[in-house]
Amino acid sequence: MSDILLEVKDLRTHFITGENTVKAVNGVSFSVRRGETFGLLGESGCGKSATCRSITRLINPPGKIIGGEILYEGTDLLKLPMDKLRRLRGREISMIFQEPMTALNPVLPIRTQIFESLDPQMSRAQKRARALELMHLVGIPSPEKRIDEYIHQFSGGMRQRAMIAIALASQPRLLLADEPTTALDVTIQDQIMKLIGGLKERMNMSVILVTHDLGVVSQMCDRVAVMYAGHVMELCDTVTLFFHPRHPYTHGLFRSLPRGKGTRTRLKPIAGAPPSLENLPAGCPFEPRCDWAGECCRIGLPPLTEIAEGHFTRCYFHAKLPDEVRFPTRM
Repeated sequence: MSDILLEVKDLRTHFITGENTVKAVNGVSFSVRRGETFGLLGESGCGKSATCRSITRLINPPGKIIGGEILYEGTDLLKLPMDKLRRLRGREISMIFQEPMTALNPVLPIRTQIFESLDPQMSRAQKRARALELMHLVGIPSPEKRIDEYIHQFSGGMRQRAMIAIALASQPRLLLADEPTTALDVTIQDQIMKLIGGLKERMNMSVILVTHDLGVVSQMCDRVAVMYAGHVMELCDTVTLFFHPRHPYTHGLFRSLPRGKGTRTRLKPIAGAPPSLENLPAGCPFEPRCDWAGECCRIGLPPLTEIAEGHFTRCYFHAKLPDEVRFPTRM
C-alpha cells in the first residue's frame, strides 16, 4: 500500500466573470501522506481555501476547475461521476468550514444535522446514540440536553465543535479543515486545534489544515506548502520551514512576526501588496515585493524545484537567503 493518500497535480481553479478571469489556483501540486497533518499556509486571497474546496469539487459558479488531477487512493476525483463523489464526501473525505453559522442549517436541530452524516441503514435510536457519542467526543457539555437545540443556541466555540462532530460522523480518512478557528478568541482557538490534533491521532486520519497562522503550523503540521498568488512557493517539512526557509516570501512572513518577549527588534512588514489574480505578472508573482529579485525573475515563473530531499522552492536565488530560526507563538 502506498504511503500517499492524496495527490494533487497541477490543479487550476479559475473564477470567470465576463471578460475577467481570476486565477485563484494556478498549477498547485502537493501530496498528503497517511496519518499526517499537511498545512496550506498563506495570506488571505492566496488560493488556500479554493484549493481545499477543489479537492471535493465544492467550487460554485463562476468558479471552475479547469485542469489538473486530484488522486485519492489513485482515483482521480475530477473524473469521478457525481453520484460516486457524493458517496465519498462525508464518508471518506470530510470538511470543516470556516464559519459554522453559514455552513450549518439554522432551522434544523443539531441532532438532525449529525443524523444526515450517519449511515442511513442505522435505526433512529442508533443514530441518536452515535450523535451523543460524537458530541461527547468533541467536548460539547450536556449532550443529552443540547442534542435537541438549534445552532443559534450554541456559542462560537460550541458551533465549531458541532461542525467537527458532523465532519467526523462517518470516521473519514481525510479531514479538510479550512481556517477552523476563524472569529474565535485565542483560548477557544487553542482548544479547537488541540481537539482536532487529538482526534486525528485517535482516528488515524490525515488532515489538510488551511491557515494563515505560523503558530498553528508550528504546533499542528508535519509538512506545509506556502502559497502566494495561487502558486505553491515553498514546500517542506515544518522543522525545515522554520530553520531553513528558502523562499523570500517565507522569509517575509517570518520577519513580520514578533520575536518574542524581551526582544526589541523592529518588525519588517512585506512591502507592497499581492498582485491582482486577474492580471498576474509574466514572471514570479512575488518579484515586485522581493528584496532578492533579479532580471530572470521578471521573465518567467520559476519552477518549483527540489533543492534538498523533500524541500521544494520556487526561487532562483534560494542559496543566497539567510536561515531564520523562529519559534512563533500563536498569532
